[in-house]
Formats: sequence, C-alpha cells, structure tokens
Amino acid sequence: MRISKSIIIFLVIINNSFAFNEEYTEVRSVMRFPSEKLMIEYDYVIGRSTRFDVQDNIIYLCAQRQNVVYKIGIGGKLIKRIGKRGQGPGEMMLPLIPYINNNELYITDVGNSRINIYDTEGKYIRQIRTIGGYEAFVIIDNKIFVLDLMENTNPPRVYTIYDIEGKKIKDISSQYNKTYNNYYYNNAQTLRIFNNQIHCLQQYGTKYRIMDSNGEIIKEMELEVNPLNINEYKKIGWKYAFQTFTVDETGIYAACAWRGKTIIYVFDQNGRYLKKYSIKQNTDDVYDVSDMKIVNYNGKKYLLLLVFYPDAEFVMFEI
Repeated sequence: MRISKSIIIFLVIINNSFAFNEEYTEVRSVMRFPSEKLMIEYDYVIGRSTRFDVQDNIIYLCAQRQNVVYKIGIGGKLIKRIGKRGQGPGEMMLPLIPYINNNELYITDVGNSRINIYDTEGKYIRQIRTIGGYEAFVIIDNKIFVLDLMENTNPPRVYTIYDIEGKKIKDISSQYNKTYNNYYYNNAQTLRIFNNQIHCLQQYGTKYRIMDSNGEIIKEMELEVNPLNINEYKKIGWKYAFQTFTVDETGIYAACAWRGKTIIYVFDQNGRYLKKYSIKQNTDDVYDVSDMKIVNYNGKKYLLLLVFYPDAEFVMFEI
C-alpha cells in the first residue's frame, strides 16, 4: 500500500544524557495522516478520537462522536465503517477502546455497558456484558484483564479479570503508592501485553509494573526520568507524567505532551533512560497523545501515535 501525501517535519533524537537541552543530533522525516483531502474524499472525520489498535498495517480507530469504528489503511484511506449509533446488537454508544485478539475485534461500548465483538471485517459476532472498567483492558491467556478503578469497594478495586465469555473471575486490589490525595490519579495507567505478560505504566507517575495473567506482580520499578520534575514541563501545569506508552524488545516508549512538541522517552527493560524523540508540532499548543503502537511497515519499524489538538491525526516515524 502506498503512503498518501504527507507532511515532513523534524524528528530529533537526543543522545543518552540528562542534559535535556542538548543540541539535536539526528533528524528524520515524519508522516502525518489523514489529510484533509482524504477525509473529504472518503467522507469521514476523526475528530477527538480515543484509542486505536493495528493489525497487518490496518488501523482500527474508535470515533466516539460518530459512534463508529473506522478501519483505516496506513496513510489515511478509509476502508470501512464498523457499527453505528444505537443500543441493538452490533450498535454502540461511545466506543472507547478497540482490541484485536485472535482475529476478533473487541470494542468497549461504554454507553451500553458492554464489549461488542466483531470479526476484523466488521461482522458482528456477540457481546459481553460488563459493569465499569473502561479505562483500559487487555486479553491474555483467554482472560480479559480490565483496569477497573473503584475506590468505594472493600478493599478498593484496581483490576477485574473476566474469562473470555465475560464471566467474572476475580477483583484485584494492587494499588500504587499514594502520591496524590486522589485514588484515580494514583492508579490511572496504560496496559500493554509483551512477552505474554501484562505491562502497566502510571499516567500520573513513573511506576512501571509487570504482572502475570492472574494479576500477580512479577516486577515493579520506577522509570528513571519524571517529566513532572522538569521545569519546562512544569510550566504546562499538567499532572500527567506519561499519557500512554508501548513496549517491545527494544525498550519502553513513553509519551509526554509538551507545548509545541511531543516527547517520547525511551527506557530499557529496567527503567533506565536511553534517549528521547522530540516531534515538533504545527502550533505552540499542547498536543495530547491519546494512544501509540509500534508497527512494522515496508520492512521497517515505526512508532505510530494518535495525537490531537484540537482534532486527531496520526503521526508515524521510524525508530
């Protein structure tokens, strides 16, 4: 598949150092999509979309305002719309998270308190009824592992595990250290699967956790850099440390939204700082990073980000 016309901007890699104001040492091209022309041609608008998943270079994107899932090619060509607004089978209200497992597409249908399941062509298969737990979820060993923050349970709940048919297995109360006087801030996190383990990173802190499919903690560590301690970042006034992350054998990639740029910190598997990528944005506003994935495209490895201000777009660059 050919890449559509893209905008080239600068990508900078800063060498291993804690002198964060170093000169740029490397510049690469970055692709942005979809273009306005493509969205007009295919009659779709991403808007302030939420999360995405990707398989075989096909992106599945939850568009909450439109109450659909867009199936998009790399470059932004719309392939298909999945679902529509409603409460019936296969319909959705506020889709939030897409997740591909065994060639099935799981969509958290927040407004209907369920997970809808389709094949990757968009054919509706079944649904799973749930209560809450829509901040994050992954599937591992035929279990649905959900971030399910409930402070008013005894003990306060952090995760819930369901079997693949939606039957509840257990709640887990493995809280992070209390940093804020706010249960959500202390425990909000992003979940990923790597090496058949669950990897978790705090959004309002730097704690990194690895668990097995039963929720038993294998390892916990602090990432070596905390953006909340950097003066330039403090000026933004955000409580986020890392909005989202992804991980593979080359490292932990953690996204941080700065003013006028997006920073991706890279750490090794023990949390030690390796380098950072700095992506210059089009204005001096703060660009949120809603989601990110590593993709292999045309024999090369890329980092694919979903950023928005005020509307969403994909940013993709080689790593």
